[in-house]
Amino acid sequence: MSFASQTIPTTANQNPIQDYTPEVQSPNFSGQINVVTTITNFAGTNQTLTAAQILGGFIIGIPTGAANYTTDTAANIINAIEGAIVGSTIKVTIRNKSAGANTITLVAGTGVTLNSGDTVTVVQNAQKTFKFIVTGLGASAAVTVYSDALTF
Repeated sequence: MSFASQTIPTTANQNPIQDYTPEVQSPNFSGQINVVTTITNFAGTNQTLTAAQILGGFIIGIPTGAANYTTDTAANIINAIEGAIVGSTIKVTIRNKSAGANTITLVAGTGVTLNSGDTVTVVQNAQKTFKFIVTGLGASAAVTVYSDALTF
C-alpha cells in the first residue's frame, strides 16, 4: 500500500482552535439537563429563603404556628443562576409537615412579585410547587413567582 503525500492548507491563523470565539458563550437550554435537588428543612415559624435554598428546589417546613417564608431578593436569586437570562426558571416545592393546622405563606422579597391571583399558601400535610421566573436583569432585576396549584 502506498499513500500519496498531501499538503494540509494553512492560514494566517496558526492556532485556529485556540483563537476560536463561540457566538454564544454559555448555552441556555429549554429543558432540564441535570437537576440536583437540595432539601432544606425548617422548624418553627417565619423563615427567609436564601437564593441557594431556592435553587435547591425542595423546602420542608414543620411550622409550629402560622409561618411566613420570605424569598431572597430578586437580585440575589438572579445572581445565583449561572447564565441567567429573562425567562430563566427555577421550580421550588414547599412541603408543609406541620403537626397542627398551621399554614406556610410565601412572601415576596425585594424585586420579587407573587403573581396576582395565584395561591401562595401551603396547608398542613400538603405541598405546592412554585415557578420563579426571571423577568428583569441588572438594575431592573425582577423575579415573578407563579404557583403550579390549579384552582378554578
